[in-house]
Amino acid sequence: DKKTAGAVPFLQDLIGINMARGVDSHIVWQATHSFTIHKFNLQKKSIDRYPLYNKVNGLPRPRIYNTRAILRADKDQTIWAVDNQNIFYYDAEKDAFLHFFSIEGQVEKFGSRDIFDFGKLWITGNKGLFIIDKKSKKWEHLFPNIEIQFVHKDKVNPHIFWLGTCDRGLGIWNSQ
Repeated sequence: DKKTAGAVPFLQDLIGINMARGVDSHIVWQATHSFTIHKFNLQKKSIDRYPLYNKVNGLPRPRIYNTRAILRADKDQTIWAVDNQNIFYYDAEKDAFLHFFSIEGQVEKFGSRDIFDFGKLWITGNKGLFIIDKKSKKWEHLFPNIEIQFVHKDKVNPHIFWLGTCDRGLGIWNSQ
């Protein structure tokens, strides 16, 4: 269903909450509340749908449909998607989002707010900060009682990170 507001077309069924661009400037990725990622090819004017919970992953679809999915490209231009308990990445060869990591049974949920790439995946949320090594999949859970909205790496001191919180203001964390 196309609806227009002035000259801007809107696709009603594609209400998204997060967008990202990878290495191809003509591709825009969009995450939705329905555990589906959309890939908009601006050159071909096409839309492809990628369910995060699919037969390739072997993961059952969660019962909670209104969860927040976060989508980002990392420094290597890999597209990452995070919901409350799982991390997925886009595999171009398989043309699918594959399951990468789960915290199920270890921590209640990520409460995802955003993804950052400082050599490792940093996931902020209402349950603090999760830092996950992309190679070993080892992870740390920091500040579990603080809702963290964003992380900014200091340009002068590489061990200093600025943490933007929901209700405690701006924090400074020395990672050494």
